[in-house]
Order: sequence, then structure tokens, then C-alpha cells
Amino acid sequence: MLQGQVTARQQDSLTLADIYTSTSGSAWTHKWSLSAPMSQWYGVKLSSDGKIEELDLSENNLSGTLPEAVTNLTSLKYCDLHGNDMTGIIPDGISRMTRLEFLDLSENSFGGAVPALNALTDLVVLDLSFNDFTALPVLSGLTSLEYLAFRNNRLDGNLPDNLSALVNLIYLDASNNNFSGNIPAAWSLLTRMKVLYLYSNSFGGVIPAWLTSFTKLEKLALDDNNLTGGIPDDLGALPRLDDLYLAHNRLTGSIPASLHNNAKWAVWKSEVCPQQENSGFDNCVSGKSIPQSKSVRKKDPTTFKSLYRH
Repeated sequence: MLQGQVTARQQDSLTLADIYTSTSGSAWTHKWSLSAPMSQWYGVKLSSDGKIEELDLSENNLSGTLPEAVTNLTSLKYCDLHGNDMTGIIPDGISRMTRLEFLDLSENSFGGAVPALNALTDLVVLDLSFNDFTALPVLSGLTSLEYLAFRNNRLDGNLPDNLSALVNLIYLDASNNNFSGNIPAAWSLLTRMKVLYLYSNSFGGVIPAWLTSFTKLEKLALDDNNLTGGIPDDLGALPRLDDLYLAHNRLTGSIPASLHNNAKWAVWKSEVCPQQENSGFDNCVSGKSIPQSKSVRKKDPTTFKSLYRH
């Protein structure tokens, strides 16, 4: 039994050494001494049986590619590699890492198609933002997922209807891509949503009326698209809505009373009223307009993601 445990540790150690070599470990901010015990390596946390349970190498100057060997870490629950300069594709074998609960690959230069992830049924956080991905896999099997972000990639086409199966989602960010089509009607099932960011795409159609039933919604950003029609009458009556961004679409008609009479209208006005040329509202008048810098507005997801960080 002891020999088996030692062999497993040795395998994990070899895997980490492969990661170190493939990602230019000698240039890392926090380097590993490969001759030291694995428990002393930066960003590595072991479980009680000696297997690697957590790997946090975020913002550590990793470059190069992520080796297929990383998928041997089948006991890994927490993996944070954000804020580095890794390139290439995500290894296909990632589907074998079925104990993963937290996976953050954001702020790198990964590209190509994201491999199949549906086997990662324990996953709660998945952040693929700020990369060069061109295609998403089917994600409908990730029913434990609460946080999903794939902002700032090279994704296009329609948003997948089957994300409606992710009924535990509270945070979804698909902004700054090239998505088009309508916001999927099937998403009306995602009633636990607190944050929905779909800004800076090419969505058309109307703002879905079912959003007025999202009573837990705190932040809604649909700006910089091609949405048409009016604003749903009861959108401003959502009890927890704090941030609202609808500007630079093709919306018309009148601002609903639920927005005009809301105490937050003075702040919302500057992020609702400006529309594309030949569009706009006929009653966007009352309330003091407070301009907001795009660099400090709703775009930063770290507050929500920090709830899950170790």
C-alpha cells in the first residue's frame, strides 16, 4: 500500500516537472526547486494522501504551452493559471480531471477550440476569458457550474441554447466576442442569475421580457449590440438590480416608468439613453446624468470570482 502511494506521488512530481519545463520554469516569478519536497513547491497543495489537490500558478510569468501531462493530475480540485502568457491549445485529456471544481485559464493566449469538458461535473467555476479561443465545447453537462466566463475571445455564431441546463449559474460573461443572433429564449430557465454580461457583441432581436423574472439579478450589461424594440416595462422593478447597461443599441420607444422612477435612474441614464444613430427614446429627460468611465465600470468580474478563490 505504501509503495502504491509513493508511486502516485512520484507520478505527480514528474508531471509537475514536465509543466515546469514546458512553461519556462526558470523564468517564473516564483520558481520551484525540483530537488526540494513537493509540499514546498510554490502554489502546490497536497491532500492528506499525498496527491496534488491544488495548483495555483496565477500571475507567475508562465510561458510556452501546457503539456498533455497536466491531465495526469486526476486528483486536482483547484487549478488557477490565470494571468500568464501561455499559448497553444488546451490538452484534450482535460476531460479526465473529473475532480476539478475550479478552473481558471483566463488572461493567457490559448487558442483553437476548447476541448470537451462535459465530464467535469463537479466544476463550479470555469473562466476562459481573455484568450484566443475560436470555439466552445458543449457545456450542458456542467450542472454544478455557478461561474462561467468566456469574455474577450474570438467566438462567433449564436449563443448555445443548451446553456439553459446550467440552472445553478449565478454569473455568465460572454462579452467582447463576435456573437450574433438573438439572446436564447431557453435561457429563461437561468433564474438564479446575479450577473449577466453580453456587451460588445452583435446580438439582434429584442431585450427578452423574461429578464423581468430574474429577481436575483444585480448586474445586467447588454450594451454595444444591435438590439431593437423597447425596454421591457418591468425591468426597472427588479429588486436587486444595481448596474444596468443598455446603451449603443438600436432601441426605440419610451423609457419605462419602472426605470424613470427608480432611485438609481440618475446613474443608469448615461448607460441607457445613448443609442445608435436614428434610434433612441422619446422621454430620456429626467434625472441627472452621471458619466462613467468605461475603464472602471462593470467589466471586472474579480469580486464574484473571489468568492471561490482559495
